[in-house]
Amino acid sequence: MLGCSKLSVKRQQRVVFADVTVDFHPGQWTAIVGPNGAGKSTLLLSLAGLLTPAHGRVHLQGRDLTLWPNRERAKAMAWMGQGDAVSGELLSWDVVMLARLPTHGLFQGPTPLDEQAVHSALEETEAVEFSCRRIQTLSGGERQRVLLARLLAHEAPVLLLDEPLVHLDPPHQSLLIQALKRRTAQGGTVVTVLHELTQALAADRLVVLGPHGVLGDGAPTDPVVQHALLDVFGGAVSIERLSNGRLVALPR
Repeated sequence: MLGCSKLSVKRQQRVVFADVTVDFHPGQWTAIVGPNGAGKSTLLLSLAGLLTPAHGRVHLQGRDLTLWPNRERAKAMAWMGQGDAVSGELLSWDVVMLARLPTHGLFQGPTPLDEQAVHSALEETEAVEFSCRRIQTLSGGERQRVLLARLLAHEAPVLLLDEPLVHLDPPHQSLLIQALKRRTAQGGTVVTVLHELTQALAADRLVVLGPHGVLGDGAPTDPVVQHALLDVFGGAVSIERLSNGRLVALPR
């Protein structure tokens, strides 16, 4: 569905990573993890087409991303970045409705299908109660839930999220993870950058990014992937299995 081949990216003349090749598949949630400065957000920005790589290519549905018309690409991929800027004067409902622009266009009003998509997304993130409040009046967690609703209302087959759990309390972190798993169960492709390692271990797949590129790639239960995860954090964490079978990351 989405991937990159021999990708190298520079930012401010510094090589962030080089020669990265990775593919993301339908029906799979992939969590990109690694230490600060490893290039996790840069990789996600490149996959979204928001950064131009120095070398290599990004492909969407087998087609070079640069060949996609902007509107068609916007229909195919939904993006949520860190600290996305939103006008504080907009109502939360209107912020979420922005996700429907690629569908109904800039000069046409929302359709009943757009209205339903927005309402369903607000329900899914438990944000309906403040849908008529200006986003500048919301707390950090409430604002994050509105931005997540905007991503979900997009109804794109590919979802790219950079640190989506920021500001969310544990119940709403769990709510988001359930929403992402529903999307993959329906055949969607979900890629997240996460610092919360325990939550990342709930993903179908981990891509462990280190100073020199991808160090591990596979299921969270894969011993090779777990070793790469421990190594990239210098042994500062351990991975344990709870009695219910869930994996958790604990500080040493």
